[in-house]
Amino acid sequence: MLFISHYIKHSSVHGLGLFTSTPVICGEAIWQFSSESCLIMTKDEWLGLIASLGEENTVKIKKWTEVDGEFFIMYTDGSQFINHSDNPNVKDEGNKIIALRDINTHEEITLDYKVALDPRDHEFLKEYLK
Repeated sequence: MLFISHYIKHSSVHGLGLFTSTPVICGEAIWQFSSESCLIMTKDEWLGLIASLGEENTVKIKKWTEVDGEFFIMYTDGSQFINHSDNPNVKDEGNKIIALRDINTHEEITLDYKVALDPRDHEFLKEYLK
């Protein structure tokens, strides 16, 4: 669930990006995992969704889906538009995303995908499927 006021627009980084509508303070949590802001699917459910979509939509859905081996997670709160940067302004702390520095109003939120935690570390996901 995103905690910041935000909007989605064309990004100079890639495609669409997530931008903040208000300043963010260093150390502030901007997002936390919530089962209400994503779809968590088993492999069979995910394959059923993919089979029901046209090819163009399938490409988009695959981009916005994390796979943790057992589960397929599709974020629906806007966080799926966080783009990669080698000089990010947020970091992944497992079930939270935290600001690495103060972030200005209308600045794009970026994350270094290379150091983001592996979704297989998200053991807390299993409790949401019980």
